[in-house]
Amino acid sequence: MDKENFGFDHGYQFPWLILILILFLILFNRD
Repeated sequence: MDKENFGFDHGYQFPWLILILILFLILFNRD
């Protein structure tokens, strides 16, 4: 399995990680 054939470019993995981080922050801020 090639990394280039993963389904999405490397540029798409960056925003995804940020989205998950924001989601975690919101969940923690919900208290």
